[in-house]
Amino acid sequence: YSVEATRASMGSIFAVPLQKMSQNAFADLAQGWKKRGSIVATSLKGKADHRTIKPKAPVLILMGNEQKGLPESLEALA
Repeated sequence: YSVEATRASMGSIFAVPLQKMSQNAFADLAQGWKKRGSIVATSLKGKADHRTIKPKAPVLILMGNEQKGLPESLEALA
């Protein structure tokens, strides 16, 4: 929710549901989510092009920051 990120989102930050939680809480949520949808993560080490994947809806998207990306523990859940 930094000023820069909010401004860059051009208002979409207020239209997309966001949730902040600990990694442990997310790991618990991910177990149930995978039964009904997909978890997709951004990664510099990723092998799949986002334009070619066909995730099962509903889709939960994980995005890291520009400097560090996502921790490997979160990438492993996707």
